[in-house]
Amino acid sequence: MGCCAGLILVDLSKDLLKANPNLYVLLLSTENKMLNWYLGNNHSMLLCNYIFCMGGVAVLLSYKPSDRACSKYQFLLTVRTHKGVDGGSYNCIYQMEEATGKVRVCLVRELMAVVGDALRLFLQNEKARLFL
Repeated sequence: MGCCAGLILVDLSKDLLKANPNLYVLLLSTENKMLNWYLGNNHSMLLCNYIFCMGGVAVLLSYKPSDRACSKYQFLLTVRTHKGVDGGSYNCIYQMEEATGKVRVCLVRELMAVVGDALRLFLQNEKARLFL
């Protein structure tokens, strides 16, 4: 599912633990971009090598009060914003075929404007204002 899968997994796990506070949730998320590693000269495709790398994470989550003393982190806020319905957001990262015939990921210049708009929506969220 890509980069957003880990964030969705954290939010869903938080909701699961609120409903069932005596459970543990083990979160496993990986990202592997090696099949789409770009070696060409097109800068809009080369940038993806630096943004989307490979790695993984494993986290054990709990809402048990007895686990609070040994916990390293605490949930403070999760807010999810979906911008895919907007045409500009939907088309800011896409796959295209390059001159060699291979399909690669391409980023457009409007990506930063889309990210700024998503941050504005986050800051307009009531929960986010209470947190900040």
